Amino acid sequence: MSVQFSSSAPRRRRGFTLVELLVVIGIIALLMSILLPALNKARENARQVKCANNMRQIWMACVMYANENKDMLPIPPRVENTSSITVAPSMGIVMDPNGNIGGIYDYNQGTLWPYISRSIQSRQDVFNCPTDLDAFRPVSRSSTINYTASYERNFTYSWNAQLRGSDMDTSTWNKPTGIRLGSIVMPAQKIALVEEQYPNDGCAFIANTNDADDQLTNRHLKRGNQGFADGHVECIFPEDVGFNTNEPNDTSYINVQKRSLNCDLFYRP
Repeated sequence: MSVQFSSSAPRRRRGFTLVELLVVIGIIALLMSILLPALNKARENARQVKCANNMRQIWMACVMYANENKDMLPIPPRVENTSSITVAPSMGIVMDPNGNIGGIYDYNQGTLWPYISRSIQSRQDVFNCPTDLDAFRPVSRSSTINYTASYERNFTYSWNAQLRGSDMDTSTWNKPTGIRLGSIVMPAQKIALVEEQYPNDGCAFIANTNDADDQLTNRHLKRGNQGFADGHVECIFPEDVGFNTNEPNDTSYINVQKRSLNCDLFYRP
């Protein structure tokens, strides 16, 4: 009996053709184009939530300060309120003089810091929105947006400038009187803590319809977080409270009634 051997070699598997590879690549590209916007939106939503939590913590610290200081809220700083000049004893934060004309908080000086954290790094973390962490963040000053390194800022949030009360010395703006928490009319409707687009100091003149420097941000998918005097935070379109992000320097686009209802701490309709 003879054994016969087959001379045929094992058949090799056929590889993908160029057309098939291109089809697969096209499908992957299509899926990425569909999924990436959804992933980016989910990531931004998470950042917006972290930002809102920051603002709640800041306003809670302000309320804690008021509870221990006869209902007086901490005073927000103007550009001129640096450590090189006399500032009010109840100044919540002091501006760093290295900021030239604004943009830098001094995370060491201020009556508010003990109510935030003992750690300087933690203070910085709380005062910076995770979406607003570019290396050189622009500052709006005198209706001009500056993108140069000399205007680098280290914070995101500011306050409604009406929290300063009266400035008795307008030459240096260093003698504000402050206000009481209980003096705010309709606190659930009034913005006290501001997420600005390009802040230069701790004051946002949002009740003043002619100040183009202080604009509510729309960095969170065309919306921005705003902290209200009763302690809640809302992510809102700036237009909903009387601002126009397309024409910020044109006062004819501003809804004065909405600004008064939502930004004037002492206005009652």
